[in-house]
Amino acid sequence: MENVSELLTEGFFLKELIDKKKERLKEVNEQLLNHASFGKKKSATVENDDVVLTISKSSKTEYDQEKLALVKSSFDFFEKVFNTVYTPVTKELNKALKADENFKKAISWAKTVKQNKPSFSYESVRSEEGEENKNV
Repeated sequence: MENVSELLTEGFFLKELIDKKKERLKEVNEQLLNHASFGKKKSATVENDDVVLTISKSSKTEYDQEKLALVKSSFDFFEKVFNTVYTPVTKELNKALKADENFKKAISWAKTVKQNKPSFSYESVRSEEGEENKNV
């Protein structure tokens, strides 16, 4: 059994090393993000002979509760497409957005789409054994 003091010291130094590596990885990822071409897609790849990097972007839509309360009074079907706390019932919301242009405009006014941080997934194209497509 290892000494608690030694484990604490090792843990501290490992944490410091990992934090430095994470910071450098963040810098590398930000630079690689500048080399990615997304177009209208939510993912892009950057690659060389050995590594394929897939960068995925995502977003989150939030609805302003006060604005939705105002929208609610103008549409009798509103409670079918939003729960009490005004979270959308996705299937019904999509139908309503397609069916009523004024409702679509009102909901666009009441929502905010927040971009999430991109995620990064590295994949090794070659390994030491000569196999291809191993995830890292």
